[in-house]
Amino acid sequence: MRGGKLLCFIDGLIAEQDSLSGKTETIAFDRNLNLTDMFFRYGLRINTDLVMDLQSDVLPFVVGGTAENPQFEFLKWNYYPLLQGTGKKSAGSGYVAGRFVNSIDTINVENVEKTALLVSSSNSRIISTPVRISLNENRNTPRDELFNRNAIPVAMLLEGSFTSLYRNRATAAQRDSLAAAGLQFAPASPADGKIVVVADGDVVLNELASDPESGEVIPLPMGWNRYTYMESMRNGDGARYFIPVSNREFFLNNLEYLVNSPAVSESRNKEIVLRLLDATQLKENRNNWVIINLVVPVVLVMLCGFVFQYVRKRKYA
Repeated sequence: MRGGKLLCFIDGLIAEQDSLSGKTETIAFDRNLNLTDMFFRYGLRINTDLVMDLQSDVLPFVVGGTAENPQFEFLKWNYYPLLQGTGKKSAGSGYVAGRFVNSIDTINVENVEKTALLVSSSNSRIISTPVRISLNENRNTPRDELFNRNAIPVAMLLEGSFTSLYRNRATAAQRDSLAAAGLQFAPASPADGKIVVVADGDVVLNELASDPESGEVIPLPMGWNRYTYMESMRNGDGARYFIPVSNREFFLNNLEYLVNSPAVSESRNKEIVLRLLDATQLKENRNNWVIINLVVPVVLVMLCGFVFQYVRKRKYA
């Protein structure tokens, strides 16, 4: 309310992957942080739900073997979405790894501009909580027709003048106490107020991994998957699953945008990021891509050779 900037990474659900280490299922439910009224006044609501996405990170699952020698395979875990930056303002354009993410709805508030920073892919869905999360879900292929939502917002930038949650709640005694301390109650923020809210606290966490050479435990960059990283370092097999996500860049972009000139953040967004293939379209149009990549080049070479021989024959006959 006095001109400061706010950067929030909210872990609104009690849903931890560690809860599934000793059992096959857990219950995800609201953490009840009591922040709903404040964010509602500022212009958004973090829903008590879960975003699931076919564009997601992978985890090692037991697919066979014995109890003494289990066989693992990397499978997609739809509760770990790879969120897309919208490229607007402080968003960036790379992928950001999420862990049990909530969706965000915007509220019509005067003098507040809202910009989505992170969204889900075009193959996503929302499930209400509390909900049972089970490792056995990966035994069956997800039904694509259920993942029919596109660009579900999970991170939002709010800009403008914000109304204090306590505007009509501060009593005369409280105002007098502030005045005695040389302070005045601020019912609203200045017009250049900025708030960034991300509906997942795990976005800025670092996982730990063991260095394959020294055995020392080291922190990985924000959002990196320790399972695929360690597998790729061990024998290279996990390299095809490992994705060096840009969580750190997303965090720095927002920090720069809040405290420095917006031009600095916009210049950072010019970084070129490799894009993932749409797995659904790749599966549906597999034959077309095979023909384009294998048959068409051969036909073009043969055609060019035929034309070359024809022209050469006409010229020297």
